[in-house]
Amino acid sequence: MHAPSAERRLATSAALAAAGWALMLAVVAASAYIRMSAAPGADVDFARGAHRASASLAGLAVLLVAAHALWRRTLVPAALAALALTVFLALLGRATGAAPPPPAALGNLLAGVALTALLAWIFGRARAPWPAAGPIWSSTTAIPTRMRRPWCRSYGVWA
Repeated sequence: MHAPSAERRLATSAALAAAGWALMLAVVAASAYIRMSAAPGADVDFARGAHRASASLAGLAVLLVAAHALWRRTLVPAALAALALTVFLALLGRATGAAPPPPAALGNLLAGVALTALLAWIFGRARAPWPAAGPIWSSTTAIPTRMRRPWCRSYGVWA
């Protein structure tokens, strides 16, 4: 049995990262609803359940992203960073409970947004890997060349 191609490995990484990203969006949305409905007597039981379920599934997705990255040796540093953020969020959530103090709520918010952004970055990197060679900065603009290339390729223009 032969090894899967690099494109297939990256496609699997992209699919796992996209699933984790979508679940993290659900976590962030449910968390925002819980925080905005913090008035006494507000019914947030459904939102809490949705938050717990989507956070658990997002944690599983990040674990799969990290396992796949280690197994296939693709995007390992980013996947391990996502795993570290997930472990941090899980420990913070268990330690602070349903009504965290403001510093814990801020840490939860920042780490959750960072994890969401990191999963989006893993997805984008796996879908359109950067070229290995070439200048990092363009001589004509202040925009990094590697940032322009994916858009330029989609329009048939080479930067």
